Amino acid sequence: AGVNSAISGSNTTAVFDVNNGSHFTLDGSNINNGSTKDLTIANSSAFASTIRFNNDADNNVIKNCSIKGVTRSSSNGVVFFSTTDRPSGNDSNLILNNDITANSISPFFCIYNNGTGTNSATKNSRNRIIDNRCYDFYSRGILDEGNSVSNLYEGNEIYSVTGQSQFQVGCRIVGTSIEGFTFRNNFIHDLKTGSQTLIFGLEVNSLQSGTTGEISNNFISLSEGNSNDIRGIVETSDSTVSLNIYYNTINLFGTVTNAKNSVCYHSFGNSIIEFKNNILVNSRNGGTGKHYAIRTNLPLVTMNSNYNNIYAAGGTGNVFGRIDAADVIDLAAWRSAAGTDSNSISAN
Repeated sequence: AGVNSAISGSNTTAVFDVNNGSHFTLDGSNINNGSTKDLTIANSSAFASTIRFNNDADNNVIKNCSIKGVTRSSSNGVVFFSTTDRPSGNDSNLILNNDITANSISPFFCIYNNGTGTNSATKNSRNRIIDNRCYDFYSRGILDEGNSVSNLYEGNEIYSVTGQSQFQVGCRIVGTSIEGFTFRNNFIHDLKTGSQTLIFGLEVNSLQSGTTGEISNNFISLSEGNSNDIRGIVETSDSTVSLNIYYNTINLFGTVTNAKNSVCYHSFGNSIIEFKNNILVNSRNGGTGKHYAIRTNLPLVTMNSNYNNIYAAGGTGNVFGRIDAADVIDLAAWRSAAGTDSNSISAN
């Protein structure tokens, strides 16, 4: 007890490369069954991960560590779920209660997945990302760019300490080779930018046809004044994809200038959406842009929305919602235009 250890290097692959490894546990706590983070693992290589899972690495556990990296590669992250040359992907691994962050400079991504999509078996499946802190990334806290099945992101905190010049997304799940996911009980807050770039809390951009994603019980709170466009949850999928969006709270606030926009929930696609028991609050105002609580780019033909609290505080540019090309001034007008939310409320 009381010992703080460090493992560091400048390895062009990874400091820990779990290559076809199975049932390996790396526990950074000095206390038996504890949760203290007493081990730091750091890589100073500019284009390499700190921990990589590769070639059918399965049932491994990384917990209670401070994991640091500087990778500016667009094809890996500080923690990297990679490809496989075996019949199975990198499956059933657990990343638990770690701080995943910058070393000397901010990495592009804290956690990155892009597996092998030969078939469902070769994809990275059922990995669990639980109770971690992902912070001070340059671009994305968590990024899944494809070839995954039923990964779980639960109880994580995703935030910034210093502003970045790059488009910021807390978690981005994107790819028609992704066979479902669960994103629940996460806290995304204080994403920062030093320039007029976009900030998204959670972005879902396409899944594999016929699959379902769950977004539930998350809290997203954003207020960065420099961003020209802040969105809490953004989704863009087609009519073959289902999304269950339940019990989330999204709070956007602050006063801005110039042509800056914001929206708590923004749907670009026509996926099959169950949108219930969510709280959307947008009190952001100012400038010449628009600040919406809810917005859809298409008519709400495939969206079942109800039992929500959808609230726009008013003020300069602050508007209840928008459907297609038309602004909607309040909940009554939303119900009339959308044919949804008969049991929803609009209250501060």
